[in-house]
Amino acid sequence: MKRILFVAGLLLIAGTITFGQEEKLKATLIQMDKDWTAAELKGDTKTAGTYVADDFWQTNPQGELWNKTQYLADLKPSKDSDMADQYSVRFFGKDVAVMTHRGTVKGERNFQYRSTHVWVNRGGKWQIVAHHSSEIAPPAKMAPTSMSSAASGDAAPSSKPMIAKPKQ
Repeated sequence: MKRILFVAGLLLIAGTITFGQEEKLKATLIQMDKDWTAAELKGDTKTAGTYVADDFWQTNPQGELWNKTQYLADLKPSKDSDMADQYSVRFFGKDVAVMTHRGTVKGERNFQYRSTHVWVNRGGKWQIVAHHSSEIAPPAKMAPTSMSSAASGDAAPSSKPMIAKPKQ
């Protein structure tokens, strides 16, 4: 019985260490993502190029598929800010991670986007092999109720109770 408890305790400790290492790696990848974005905003192709693998593919918001050379050729300095949040990192084995997050761009053009990156560890170096981003559509604005829509029966129900008139 003592042996079973000892083995169970070792497994629990080993699981905790693995979980701790995974959390540390998640934080490292998130920081790498933020550093990659900072390099992009500066138009720093040398630094940005270190984060993407030679066999990198990107699907941009316009639906175009670009390789690393095309991606780096398109980088230009920007005065915009880009704040990322809502990070999620999931591991598939010890050498593949899928990261998603939301970005909020402010500056010349204000918008939000969702981004997905596939990170791969090759020889101890984590790099992005695939990237996709899509702009988040702004919330729809409610149109004011008009008399014409009320006449057609499309208007929102009134908050006043309806009172039936007695027949005469």
